[in-house]
This record gives sequence, structure tokens and C-alpha cells, in this order.
Amino acid sequence: MVTFSPYPFDPRPRRAVEALINEGMKVDLICLGGKNALVEQTLKGLEVLSVPVNKKEPGGKVKDFYCGDRTLDRDCSGPGHGD
Repeated sequence: MVTFSPYPFDPRPRRAVEALINEGMKVDLICLGGKNALVEQTLKGLEVLSVPVNKKEPGGKVKDFYCGDRTLDRDCSGPGHGD
């Protein structure tokens, strides 16, 4: 599961994750994290990867990840992307 909010503070993905785990599924979650650190943790059958996002530049790390492969047809114009 990927969410553009911090876990566990947003109740919507938290409830979805809890429901999946209660049904016996293993869940991997990628979510927003703190300012500088990439954090990995395991919580009761949930693997959480918190990705830091630079909120000063529109898109930040998420845009860097999304636009990293310039061969794909994506709108990646803006600062730091050579356009």
C-alpha cells in the first residue's frame, strides 16, 4: 500500500491496514516520513517504509522517484529536472 500521508496518523490507511492484517495478510506500506531520514520498521505484520519528502520544492522526493526514469512519458518539468 502507498499513501501520501504519515502512518499511523491518518486514520483511513491505518484502518485499511488493520483490516488487512486482521484477515491474516502481510502488508507493506510506503508512506510520508520525517524531514531527512528514511525509516524502515516492522509493526505486527506490517512492514513500514517512511520516505522523507522535501516540502519546499513541489513534488520533492516523490517527484524525484516518479520522474527518475526520463525515458517514460511523464510531465516532469520544473526545478531540478532539466526542463
